[in-house]
Amino acid sequence: MVSTPHVNHWWNVTLHVTPRGLGAGPQVDGDAIFDIEFDFVEHKLVIRHSDGGQRVLPLVPMTVADFAARLFEQLSELGLNPRIHGAPNEVELAIPFAEDTTHAS
Repeated sequence: MVSTPHVNHWWNVTLHVTPRGLGAGPQVDGDAIFDIEFDFVEHKLVIRHSDGGQRVLPLVPMTVADFAARLFEQLSELGLNPRIHGAPNEVELAIPFAEDTTHAS
């Protein structure tokens, strides 16, 4: 994410194994801190805010574009507006996430 200090090899945004799936460590957005975890036990993505707020996004079949839209909607509901590079890195013909209706789960 753009708001975190860059660490060699992008380790600042690496997904780490958690007891329930994969998680991104604490991320900063203005004065807020939040984290995101893919919970593969209950098939959901959980966003936790430092003010105690939380949002859950069920992991159900959808396109990349739908997932991106729902994710940013949930982040916005928590008052978060993180900046990301909106397309896959290091792949040929990278389709921006918001436009990718080709790939789906």
